[in-house]
Amino acid sequence: MIRRTAITGLCLATATAVLAAGHQAQAQSLLERAQAGEPISIGYSNEAPFAFQGEGGKLDGFVNVVGLAVLERMDAGNVEGVLTEWGSLIPGLQAGRFDVITAGMYVLPARCEQVAFTEPMGVFAEHFLVPAGNPADLHSFEDVAQNDDAVLVTGAGYATVDYAKQLGVPDDRIMQVADPAAMLQAVIAGRAQAASATYFAMSDLDAKGGDRVELAEPFMAPDFTKGYSAFAFRKDDQDFAEAFNEELQAFLGTDEFLELVEPFGYTETHVPDGSVTTAELCAG
Repeated sequence: MIRRTAITGLCLATATAVLAAGHQAQAQSLLERAQAGEPISIGYSNEAPFAFQGEGGKLDGFVNVVGLAVLERMDAGNVEGVLTEWGSLIPGLQAGRFDVITAGMYVLPARCEQVAFTEPMGVFAEHFLVPAGNPADLHSFEDVAQNDDAVLVTGAGYATVDYAKQLGVPDDRIMQVADPAAMLQAVIAGRAQAASATYFAMSDLDAKGGDRVELAEPFMAPDFTKGYSAFAFRKDDQDFAEAFNEELQAFLGTDEFLELVEPFGYTETHVPDGSVTTAELCAG
């Protein structure tokens, strides 16, 4: 009886120690993990040229390469990528599947409630991709709203959905799909008369779609449809986000920065001038 009690006590003590060690490991902040040389996992979706998976699983796209450069400057270069769908980015971050979102996500009030954003790293305008010849003559969201036969396709969870609704496009004529590839196919197949996202994304689809599609020229959209993209972290990792943001702001717009992003079409015109802050964007 004494021996059994002693063994039971030893087992309980061992189990408690293991649980305590596990809890301590889980309690480590992202900053502590990075300082210890542990890998930082990057969550992104295939949204060229913002972020996408290159050859051999390479983290590609201008947001990815900027994120990697900033982490290197923080001596946190042990990085691994996690490719996922756009709609799974914030849930995946919150669930701990990865530590930072590098998909070029716009800073929006609803998102600010769920994640901690850095200051903006880019400002971008919307555009339309349409079938060759633009048969429905669509050059604005208002054009779509006024054409009862026009369907607009965009990505599920994109800021474009809200822009379109605010400018009069009804829910039943907004098609939401998983990714840009599905947007392109919807336009080519005639299931949508226009696709909308950033000019960068639409220009990429224009190149991929060949002579079957084109950019709507001219395209008119109010200033409020301009989006400010940033890196996103878990709210519990605010200390890391602040350290990352400090390095990002020192890097943003430098010659080294512009040389890094130039192959993706990002130019000096896309560098935020600091007049719009994340706090203001989160406030709405």
